[in-house]
Amino acid sequence: MKQVKIKILNKQTFPNGEKEKIKHEGKGKYYFKNDKHYLIYNEKNQGLEDVETILKFNNDNNRVLMQRSKPRETRQVFDTKEDCLFEYAVGKHKMRFLTETKSLKIENSKNKGLIKIKYNLLQNQKIFAENSLKIEYSFIDKECS
Repeated sequence: MKQVKIKILNKQTFPNGEKEKIKHEGKGKYYFKNDKHYLIYNEKNQGLEDVETILKFNNDNNRVLMQRSKPRETRQVFDTKEDCLFEYAVGKHKMRFLTETKSLKIENSKNKGLIKIKYNLLQNQKIFAENSLKIEYSFIDKECS
């Protein structure tokens, strides 16, 4: 397992024209197993404090799984070939969404990686938000446990 620096920027545009940016920078862990890449980090954004997030992806199938631990337990799949249902906890309520992935790009090299995802969140067959998610990671020169 290797340590990484992670930068995340998610830009959301709502149907009423309102825009929101969600940013996160921090350290995490990376490993490669069974032809899949894993990024693991704890988010620090409001409402997601100390929630462990795992991103699982590979270069071949253009699919990314984002999984968050409790208390914000979520399993969201980004896949350009199919729309994917997921639930998102807001307080004590769970909201159901459909992720409609418009484009997905994965790049990685020896020292860094980049994931770009453009997707819509649909609720009741209507667009809840249009999203542009960018995840950058770079390796820190030391192993971790």
